[in-house]
Amino acid sequence: MSSFEELEQSLGYSFQDKDLLRLALTHPSSGSGSYQRLEFLGDSVLGLVVSEYLYLALPKASEGVLTRIKSYLVSSDVLYRIGIRLGLDRFIVHNLPSVRKAVIDSCEAIIGAVYLECGLEKVKEIVERLWLPIVERLDVSDIISAKELLQLYSQSSQKDNPEYRVLEVSGPKHSPEFLVGVFLKSQLLGMGKGNSKKRAESMAARNALENIRREQ
Repeated sequence: MSSFEELEQSLGYSFQDKDLLRLALTHPSSGSGSYQRLEFLGDSVLGLVVSEYLYLALPKASEGVLTRIKSYLVSSDVLYRIGIRLGLDRFIVHNLPSVRKAVIDSCEAIIGAVYLECGLEKVKEIVERLWLPIVERLDVSDIISAKELLQLYSQSSQKDNPEYRVLEVSGPKHSPEFLVGVFLKSQLLGMGKGNSKKRAESMAARNALENIRREQ
């Protein structure tokens, strides 16, 4: 089995034009052409495919939420993990002390190369297969605030928005502590304390999410 066949098996796609694949694996330091133009194209194509996936998968998510999740899924860290999974560090032609950045760039270049040869549908298949395991293990709370997560849950399950109410203010005037409750259709979901309303609301949302998870 040739090295290209090994890579293509991992990718789930066999290139008709092997020179196109070779170009997608060639760093500028090699001195013989490079993947830079393919990387430029692949970056845009990947952004489009991920954006469409999130738009359809999260119909209640706001633009801000979608933007943050997309930014994570096309980030350097995720691209590097995908590139290493494909074994790009073993295939890239380069003259570099470290290939981390080259792996990231080449991953995008390969997406661009697939798009040129086969179009958007094939790219969608590849991206879904390679990115889905990362999406399934994604801890969204690392990207989206507890208040936004609770809003998504409330809109999708109850078709309503959560309401935050200050239940109590204690402590001295110069350093008050707020007790906030979050309600959905008059039902108390959770409570939280904080030295500001914003912090107390965040803690209340977190407590509400924990209560919802326990009940499911």
